[in-house]
Amino acid sequence: MDKFWTSFEKNDTSIIILENNVIYFGKAKAEEIDSIIFDFKLNKSHPKLFSLPISYINEIHLSDKTNYLEVIFKGNSTEQLLFNDKSRKEEVFAYFKNIQPNISYTESILTKLETAKKPLIALALLIGLFLWSLYLAIEINAGANYEIIGNKGSITAIVLGIAYIGVPNVIMIFGTLILIAVISCFRKMKNQGMIRKLIFD
Repeated sequence: MDKFWTSFEKNDTSIIILENNVIYFGKAKAEEIDSIIFDFKLNKSHPKLFSLPISYINEIHLSDKTNYLEVIFKGNSTEQLLFNDKSRKEEVFAYFKNIQPNISYTESILTKLETAKKPLIALALLIGLFLWSLYLAIEINAGANYEIIGNKGSITAIVLGIAYIGVPNVIMIFGTLILIAVISCFRKMKNQGMIRKLIFD
């Protein structure tokens, strides 16, 4: 093997192997890792390891705000290599940086919108649910009667259930949630991170 990394941390990508310009990676139980590495050394493959040629990789992204390396393949499919250990993530990224002479390196500061992308999406969803629930609550308050037919656990059923608690309660519940989401957005925007990219020519 050219190089390999293993991790016994929960939720990590347990095994990452580079050999003959092919990357192998996968998750396994801690007690299985050593035997998988041993089998791989003998057979150059293992059913628990996914493999792709390095030539299939377009870019690798490292953000100091995430616990993973994002590998972008040709066709724009992606894979996340997960790391609880920041230094291990940096080590793997640095190794990829030098495996081929035609790899270019860039770094940039994330924009405020990129930094706050997830809380902004959550905020947009909350506002949509709030307006939907508020409309139904107002209609119910005016005498309308609604009944769910079919899946009682659907999003429509949940929104309707919230609407039946009344206009003031709908405003109070969603007002609190929206306020939390807004605060989260501002905090994220104030804490912009850097993204580093390896571009495989």
